[in-house]
Amino acid sequence: MIKQLLQRTKKKLFLPCSSEVYAGLHGPNKSADAVYLPAYDRLFMLLKHFYLNGLRGDIFEFGVFQGYTAHLLASCMNRFQLKSAALHLFDSFEGLPSASEVDQLGYESQNKIWQSGMLKTTAGVEKLIESTLGHMLGKQRLHVVKGFFDETLPPYLGALESPRALLVHLDCDLYSSSKCVLQALFKYGLIQDGTVLICDDWMTSMGNPNLGQRRAVKEILEEFPSWEFEPYFNYGMGSQVFVIHDTSLTSGRRFEVS
Repeated sequence: MIKQLLQRTKKKLFLPCSSEVYAGLHGPNKSADAVYLPAYDRLFMLLKHFYLNGLRGDIFEFGVFQGYTAHLLASCMNRFQLKSAALHLFDSFEGLPSASEVDQLGYESQNKIWQSGMLKTTAGVEKLIESTLGHMLGKQRLHVVKGFFDETLPPYLGALESPRALLVHLDCDLYSSSKCVLQALFKYGLIQDGTVLICDDWMTSMGNPNLGQRRAVKEILEEFPSWEFEPYFNYGMGSQVFVIHDTSLTSGRRFEVS
C-alpha cells in the first residue's frame, strides 16, 4: 500500500509549489530553477571558500514541503564536495501550526494565504525524500525529522555530538516557527562564526520589521547581542542570505599595525 502511494507521489516530489502559485510567481513557462540554481551556485561558492578555510558543520533545513530545495541542497553538497557535511531536514509534513498572536497580525494570515494545516503533504512524502536524497548523499549523511519544531528540536539537537551549522535554510514561513528554530540553534550551540543563514521568508508581511521572520531575527539579535547577521545577497521575491558573525571574538581587542 505504502509503495503504491509513494509511486503516485513521486511525480510530484521536488516541485517548488502548487501549479497555481508556481504560475503566479514565475510565469507559466518558466522554471523555479531559473531563480534558485544561480542563487545556490553563488551560495555554495561562498560555503566552499569557508570550508577551505576550516569551517565545518552540517546543513539544516527547516521547512521541507515536497523537497525542492532539499534536493538542490543535496545536489550542491555533492557538486561542491562538502564531504564531511550531513543534511538535516525538519518539517511537520502536517502543514502550518496554529498562528501565534504575532502571526495573526501578519498580512498572510489576515488574507488567508497561510492558515493552520496549509502546506500539508501527501502521506509518505518524507519517506520518499529520505530514500531519494539518502541515495544521493548516503544514508549516514541524510536525516529527516518529522514533527513540529517545538517538539522535535530540543531532543534532536541536544543529542547531536559536537553540533555545528555550516548552512541553515529557514523556510518555515511564520514568526513563531522562525523564532523557535533560531532560539534552539543558539541554545544548543550550532551557530558559529561564519554560519550562513537563508531567510526564505524575509519579505513576508511586506517586509514589516515587526512581523514575520524579520521580527524573529530582530528579537534573536536582542537576546544574543554579541552576534551579528551580515546581509550577503538576496534572490527571488524575498529570500535573504546572511553570514552570522560572533563579534565577541575580536571585541575589545587592539591590533598593532606594522
